[in-house]
Amino acid sequence: MRIFKPEEFGAKADGIHNDAVALWKALAAATEFDGEAQVLFEADTAYRFGPTDDQKSGKHQMLVGGLRQNPAELNCTAPISLVGAKNVHIKGNNTRILIDKPYNYCNVYESENITIEGFVFD
Repeated sequence: MRIFKPEEFGAKADGIHNDAVALWKALAAATEFDGEAQVLFEADTAYRFGPTDDQKSGKHQMLVGGLRQNPAELNCTAPISLVGAKNVHIKGNNTRILIDKPYNYCNVYESENITIEGFVFD
């Protein structure tokens, strides 16, 4: 199993900085991996999720299901957003995800064998 950590993609996990793009990049890497993958979040930390300037302008491109997509077009309004993923396990350990309104908690489309555990959404 290949492990991906949001920090490898720029997440600060301090509850202050916006980790949205880093979270999406980690999830995209796990989706693209050919085999079983885990996105592992640090224990007892807080990740902030909010709108990015690129997302608002439509410039940010997210890799999902092998295709580059604009998150706004995919309705990716959640920190955990997957499209076309297989065998991806998303694991926290008393990990808080602080969500700026009006976002969802999770969006999972056209995916199979997905597990999400160990999170507190606030």
